[in-house]
Amino acid sequence: MQAASAQAAFARSLQTGLNQATRQQLRAALQAHGQRQTEVLRRMLALFEGVGATHSR
Repeated sequence: MQAASAQAAFARSLQTGLNQATRQQLRAALQAHGQRQTEVLRRMLALFEGVGATHSR
């Protein structure tokens, strides 16, 4: 799910009248998106920390 898709999924999840199954699917997709984004940020941090350690010597 891309950022624009995540925003659309979140907006859709706020709509009234959604059935419970659809709401749960949207929630699961948003959680998976958040987990992927968190992992990317962790990897970027590790990369930047490695570069900083190399340059500070």
